[in-house]
Amino acid sequence: MEALNTEQELSSKVMEDSIKLARAGRFKEALKEFEENLAFTKNPVVMSYYALCLAVVERDYEQGIHLCFMALKRDAYNPSIYLNTAKVLLMAGKKQQAIKALKRGLAIDNSNKALARVYRKLGVRKAPAIRFLGRNSSINKYIGMFLNRYHKLSMHLF
Repeated sequence: MEALNTEQELSSKVMEDSIKLARAGRFKEALKEFEENLAFTKNPVVMSYYALCLAVVERDYEQGIHLCFMALKRDAYNPSIYLNTAKVLLMAGKKQQAIKALKRGLAIDNSNKALARVYRKLGVRKAPAIRFLGRNSSINKYIGMFLNRYHKLSMHLF
């Protein structure tokens, strides 16, 4: 029993170290650590980091997406998984799906700075003022400019 606990503690330490490597952008090293200790399959967050490393290093986007979705099925309330899923989807060229993942993650934790930063970086635009008119409609353009100026003005007043 004691040997089992020691093995679990060692595995947990290796997974923490692997996640730290991935967060530091050292994906190749993290991937190697993950693959030497397959315990990552037991934890959805760790699995999403493995998927991210796999996508970055080996450019295996489909497998990365598959693993991220598996992780989300096992834990749909963890913003880190949504962030990693969005990053893999972006690498695969699936921007709309990435935006959905970011929105779902922000719905769970709207104060998550990493999710918000990636979402802002994508330059997601607000819906047009009058939705049934096209975005290029001159009416929508002028209303949008007015609302934008009004918003900026009100931000300076308070």
